[in-house]
Amino acid sequence: APAEGAPPPELPSIDACAALPDGRLVDGPLGLRDWLHEHETDFLRAFARRLFTFAVGRPVELLDDPEIDAIVAHARADGAQFGRFVEGIVTSRPFRYVRAPR
Repeated sequence: APAEGAPPPELPSIDACAALPDGRLVDGPLGLRDWLHEHETDFLRAFARRLFTFAVGRPVELLDDPEIDAIVAHARADGAQFGRFVEGIVTSRPFRYVRAPR
């Protein structure tokens, strides 16, 4: 145990640097936040596509692109909150007309 009044032992530093798929290096949460702001549209579209795929139980098709665009626009209109994505998906035509498995 350190002597009373002695400074605490030095902790090892954490390397929070990471390489993204596009090759860019980000340094910690602030670097990731900056990257996400620069690629916001790509991120929101990818998020909507994954959520849509889960909700309708099938992969996104080319014909779904207008629906994905509408879902992203709907969510963006209110700060891109999670609930707005869900609302956009459950009110979309592909979701409302999902066939139940037989």
